[in-house]
Amino acid sequence: MSTDNYAKYAGKGFQVVSIVLTLLFWGVFTILLRGHMPFPDPLWVNIGSALTALSMAGVFYFATHMFWMVLQDYRSRQTN
Repeated sequence: MSTDNYAKYAGKGFQVVSIVLTLLFWGVFTILLRGHMPFPDPLWVNIGSALTALSMAGVFYFATHMFWMVLQDYRSRQTN
């Protein structure tokens, strides 16, 4: 997909919403994953859960963009 098509489907508003949702996702999963870390030190538990949640948040960010692109393309094809 070329850059002009990306700009057509995903405006600035969507990008802001996507980043906010990703940060919210990261925060929630950082808290949820604390109980699953195998470290005795609370500092390493927080670091481990934050880094694990970071990789999951990256996947979430890409998934929201892929979903939005497919949805917008589907809607544009429905109107034609």
